[in-house]
Amino acid sequence: YYLISNIKNLAWLALQGDKANVTGMFRQTNNITIPNNILWLPIGRLKLFSGTYDGQGYTISGLRTYNGTDANDNYLETNGGLFANVDGATIINVIIEDATIYGQNAGIIAGSASTNNTGSSTNISNCVVSGTVNGTSIGSIIGNSNGASISACLAKGVNTASFAGGSANVDSCIYELNDPSKTRGRSITFTKYSEWIYPSNFAYPMPKAFMWYPYPELTKDSLNTWLNR
Repeated sequence: YYLISNIKNLAWLALQGDKANVTGMFRQTNNITIPNNILWLPIGRLKLFSGTYDGQGYTISGLRTYNGTDANDNYLETNGGLFANVDGATIINVIIEDATIYGQNAGIIAGSASTNNTGSSTNISNCVVSGTVNGTSIGSIIGNSNGASISACLAKGVNTASFAGGSANVDSCIYELNDPSKTRGRSITFTKYSEWIYPSNFAYPMPKAFMWYPYPELTKDSLNTWLNR
C-alpha cells in the first residue's frame, strides 16, 4: 500500500494519474482538508485510475474542481470528482464532505467510470458523500458510468437523487434530501433494503457509516410505511 496522510500525498497521487495509468493500492490514514484557495485536479485526469483506494473512514473535505466554461457554457473540465476517469477500480470507505464538483461528467467520487480498457467493472462501496455536482451528466457518486457497481453508499444532501449518470448497478444505497422539513430528517430513497431483513428483523448490520432511524427496530412492513411517508 501507498499511504495517503495529507494533501501533499493526495496531490502526488493526482500527479501520477497525469503521467500514466495508475494501478497501485492506496490507503488513506488521516482526515484531509483541501484549503479554500486550492482547486482540485482529479486523480486520473489524463490517464486512468484502475487501482484500489481505501479511505478507511477518514474524510476528505473542501474538494472543489475547476468551474471554467467555454463559449457554449460547457464545462472545460471533462470529468470532475475526486477521481476523473476510473476503469476497473475499487474505491471503498471514502467519506467526502462539502464537495463542489464541476465537469461535463460530474460525480463526487468519480467523473466517469469506464470499462473500455481493463474490461473490468469499477466497484465503489461503503462511501459517504455530501456537496453539489454541476455538469451535463451528473450523479452523487459517479457522473457518467458504464456498468460500474455502487453498493452501501450514502449521499447526504447532494443536489441529485441519482447515484450515477449513465448505467450503474446500485445496491443498498441511501439518498438523503438536504431539506429535512420535507422528510422529517429521514432518507427518502433506499435501494434493495429488503436484503437486510429476514424474515421481519434485520439479518445484517448496516454499513458502519449508516444508522437506522427510528431506533431500535423496524419490521419490513413498518420500514415500507416509513419510506412512503
